Amino acid sequence: MAIRRDDGRFASGGCRWKRGSCVCGDVDPTERDIEELLRKARPEPRAEFLRELEGSLQRRVAPRRVPRPLAVAGGLAGGLAAVVLGLSLTGTGGPGVDSRNDVQAGERCRTVTVTRRERKPVLVETRDGGWEIRYHRELVRKPVKRCS
Repeated sequence: MAIRRDDGRFASGGCRWKRGSCVCGDVDPTERDIEELLRKARPEPRAEFLRELEGSLQRRVAPRRVPRPLAVAGGLAGGLAAVVLGLSLTGTGGPGVDSRNDVQAGERCRTVTVTRRERKPVLVETRDGGWEIRYHRELVRKPVKRCS
């Protein structure tokens, strides 16, 4: 076990470093001795410093008002409801509300057949046994919807 003097330093009589540990009188310090030494050597701030730090932190922290999402959503919903109520009372009502000039889409559409000439790919075997893509034109009929 390590020999410790009253001033906190180790006694020099017979203590030396051996294979990474302090040895006094051929006895390695135990884990408990090392832990006790570390606890006693741990630095602690002065009480005056702690009081000053605490005071400066309390002065800096000012409560901020952050709008809550639920309150903002409620305010927006209430404002929108007030606008719709105001429009309905004045008779403007917005689109589709008691509208006197209804508009109906007319079905003047018909399907016609359109004939077009398109290029169609054809796979052709060449003289040397390879393959080649060639295009030829052909008439294609497609139905198309036409509205007037």
